[in-house]
Amino acid sequence: MPNFPSLEWFKSLRELVNRDERFHKLGTCEARAGFKIGDRCFEVVFDAFKVDEVRELSPNDAEKSADFVLDMDEAGWKEMVQNIVANGGADPQHTLNTLVFPGKLKLRYRDAFGMDKFYLYNQSLQHFLNSAAQLA
Repeated sequence: MPNFPSLEWFKSLRELVNRDERFHKLGTCEARAGFKIGDRCFEVVFDAFKVDEVRELSPNDAEKSADFVLDMDEAGWKEMVQNIVANGGADPQHTLNTLVFPGKLKLRYRDAFGMDKFYLYNQSLQHFLNSAAQLA
């Protein structure tokens, strides 16, 4: 399994979901999602039924480019990924929705459309991260 967090880790998830029929069945996803993990930031571009691009950006560039940025300290992200790997997917205490509501995972967006995209495509985003269970 590639080290988390790394560009290779996100690219591995991209390869998995692009071959995953279950991801396609969730419907289209049109979003530029930023994942801020400590001091690092990764942008994942979802385009219809696939993940088109993954790249590492500075946090400042990600805030300008992404529709929304999911921001949490590295320890929180690692706990979530370890939970996904251990359970084959996030348990109810480690989903994106669960972590956003109390503010442990900060949802940052430039405008209301960015916020809407997070909630509209939440299942696709969670499926993308849950694919980490297949990397172990």
